[in-house]
Formats: sequence, C-alpha cells, structure tokens
Amino acid sequence: MKQLEGLPAAGADAYLLPLRRGWLLYLLGRYDESVASYRRAIEADPQAIEARLGLSLPLMALRRWGEAEDEARRVLTSAPGNYLAQSRLAYSLYSAGKHAEARVVYAELVVAYPGDADMRTGLGWAQLKLGEKAAAARSFGEVLHLVPDHASAKEGMDALK
Repeated sequence: MKQLEGLPAAGADAYLLPLRRGWLLYLLGRYDESVASYRRAIEADPQAIEARLGLSLPLMALRRWGEAEDEARRVLTSAPGNYLAQSRLAYSLYSAGKHAEARVVYAELVVAYPGDADMRTGLGWAQLKLGEKAAAARSFGEVLHLVPDHASAKEGMDALK
C-alpha cells in the first residue's frame, strides 16, 4: 500500500493507481477510503466500467445500497447484460428492501445463467420476501438439486416452514 501512496498519478497512472489503490483499500476493509480512491479513478476515466464495478463493492460493504444501485445501473447503461453489474444491482435492491425489483433482476440472471446457484437463491429469497412461497420453494429446491449443501438455499427452505 505504501508503494502506491508516493507514486505520481499522471497519464495512464491517473486512472490505474487510484483503481488499484481502491481495490487494496477495499481488501483492507478501509471502505470509505476505497470509495474515494475509486471515485478518483472514475474522474480520470469516466467511461471505464471496471472502476464503477469496483466502487460498488465498498459501497455495498458500507450498506450504501442506493449508491451501489446507481453505480450498477451506470454500468448497465454502457454495458447491458454485464453479469457483475446485474448481480450487484440485484443484491443492492434486495438489501434495500426493494424485493419486487430485485426479483425481476434475479429472474433475468437466472434466465441468462440457469446454472448459477447464487442468483437462483437470490431469486428465491426475493420471492419469499414478497410472500410467493410456492415460487420460492421451487427456486430453493432447484438450487438444492444442483448444490445439495447450499447453505443459503437450505436456510430459505427452513424459512418456508
């Protein structure tokens, strides 16, 4: 980390250094500093998708769901169908209590990635929160068929009882 602190950020480094610093700060759990660093990378290259995807991680860690949602939507504007942006959008919506919107995004992900147990589980949880117990049971059941020891899907099935 100290090696990055003293480097001049000019030219291509004006983007790359704050991007890398943002990631390292995120890994260290220094989320506010990570957000600031990712924002500097975005200022240096507003079109870059990776900096916005990176920014979503410390925002989610800080439970700043609305901001994380905004960043995911910005990525999807320039890169429709981006898996990471869609999955982070779905999670942010769910965590913010926007279960109906989360269900839609999770359902889109399940169509595109039918073998993705985590997205199918997210769909199940959104369905459960919306009171759609039969649909949630199907979603959790499909996950457990694919991954019999999936902890979150097991919790979902238990919550249905």
